[in-house]
This record gives sequence, C-alpha cells and structure tokens, in this order.
Amino acid sequence: MNGRDRAGRRPETTDSPSSSTSSASLSTPRLSLRTNFTWVTGGQVTYALTQGVILVILAQLTTPETVGRFAVALAITTPIVELAHMRLRDVLATDASGDYALSDYLLLVALNGSASLVLVATVSLAFGYRGEVLLVIVIVGVSKVIELLSQINYGAQQRAERMDRLGISLSLRGLLGAVGMTAGILITDDLIWGVAGMAAAWSLVLVVYDWPGGRRAYPQDESTPQPSLHRLRALASLALPLGIMQMLISLSPSVPRLFLERTAGAASLGVFAGMAYLVVGMSTVARSLAQTAAPRLGQHYTKGNMRGFLHVMKRQIQIAVLMGALG
Repeated sequence: MNGRDRAGRRPETTDSPSSSTSSASLSTPRLSLRTNFTWVTGGQVTYALTQGVILVILAQLTTPETVGRFAVALAITTPIVELAHMRLRDVLATDASGDYALSDYLLLVALNGSASLVLVATVSLAFGYRGEVLLVIVIVGVSKVIELLSQINYGAQQRAERMDRLGISLSLRGLLGAVGMTAGILITDDLIWGVAGMAAAWSLVLVVYDWPGGRRAYPQDESTPQPSLHRLRALASLALPLGIMQMLISLSPSVPRLFLERTAGAASLGVFAGMAYLVVGMSTVARSLAQTAAPRLGQHYTKGNMRGFLHVMKRQIQIAVLMGALG
C-alpha cells in the first residue's frame, strides 16, 4: 500500500527488486481469509497465554518485586523497540508490488535494533537503574530485537497469505520462551537468567523456523539487487511515521507502569502487571483480524480494485463491531 500512482504502483526503477522476485513470492498457494484468521488467532492466543503464564511463573517462583522489575523492563524497552521496528512488518505485508527486497527489511531492522539497544541502555541509566535491574532491561531489549527479526519474516508470510506458518511460529516462540524463562528461574533463582533463557529460545525459533520460512515466502535470486543506502533511506522514510505512531501507542501502557513503580514501588507494579494482563484477549483477536486482512487489502489497492478493497474492509468492520458487542 505504498505506491505512487492512482493504482498504487510505483514507477519501476533500476534500484528496485525484479518483478520475478515479486511474482515468485506470490506463487506460493495462499490460504483463505477464514483459514488464515483461524491460524493467526490460534497463534496469537497461544502466545498471549504463554506470556500470561510467564507472569504466573514469576509470581509463583519469585517475589512481586521481581515481577515488577520484569514489568519495568518491558515498559522501557517496548516503546523504543517499536520505534525501531517502524511497522516494517506491515509495510512488507502490504508491499504487493515488491518495491523492496526481504534483505532490505532485515538489514534496516538489524541496524535500527542495534541503535535501539544503545538507546534502551541510555534511557535506563538516565532513570537511575543500575546493576541487576539494568542488565534485565538490556536482555529484555535484546529479546525484543530478536522478535523484530521474526516479525519481518512474519511480514513475508503475511504477504504470501500463509498465516499458518506465522501461527506455528508464534506458538513455538510463546511455548519455548515460557520454558526458557522457567528453566532459567528454576536453575539459578535469578531473573537475569530467566530472561536470558527466554531470549535464547526466541533466537532458536528465529534461526531454525522463521528465517527459512521467510526466504521461502519471499524468495530472492541473482537478479535481486543488494541492499543499498539509497533504498534503505527510502524504506526508512516510508515507514518512520508508522514507527512514531506505534511508539506513541505503546507509551499508553508503559508510562503508567513506570509511574506506579516510581511512586508505589516494584512490588505494587508486579501486582498491577498481573491484573492488567487480563485485557489482552480482545486486543489479540482484533490484531489477528487486522493482520489477516492487510495483505489482501494491499493487493486490491495496488490493482486499483476498490470494490474488492471495500468488500474486505466491510467484512472486517462487521466482525469488529460484533467483537465489540460481545466485549
């Protein structure tokens, strides 16, 4: 959905990936919207449940203060990493004309992610966090950057409308992340090794499952140009407003948590974080709905098929209204 003319297409340039790359990525048999929605909802729900399980595990095996420290780490890292992400997953998923190669997205995320870790450490020091708490925050930041790389591969799966692979990855990442966190806490009784175990599990899923799947969904060949500074700048300028928007959205839950930790202490934040997680369910389903429809909307827009675009949008709105009524 990032074209230039009325049909949503950019004029071809010699610095853009070849059309063969774009068509090859779309040659993968796509699934129906209903099937995709089922897969991604299952994956999102599994992931959300396992994140809730992590909070339960921390509460059972450690203290409310430890849960509060983990909540602080998430509150600091999430807005910064969301800005680094720039919603590039969504840009890739809706890039129906194949303006950029998968390597462009991965390289930009890797560069942004490295810069975000420096910013995470700087902000943490400015807030006065030191020692174990600082190390926990940085390791959680590393796990978030690993998640960003998986997100780019999710965008490739979305673009190919193969949300089954995305759902499997989310389930694997959630389950193995909970196992890694639990093992680290049980073996060492230390939150540092717990979050390190979670980061290691996410890295395993990224290397073994996500990267191979992303390359299959968005293949590249000899005609695909290597990433260039010019194309990275263009991609960054396209996605930056989305990153700023997402950062502001993520500040909404993060700021109250930091305020509560400063005024009432880490233990109070730990209790609050566990209670506040109950609202995740509805937003998880809504996010699945949006992710399922985004690639199809991008293809209709690129082809100038406004009737198809509005048809999909109408169905999404109807489902969203029903979800709101049930809520």
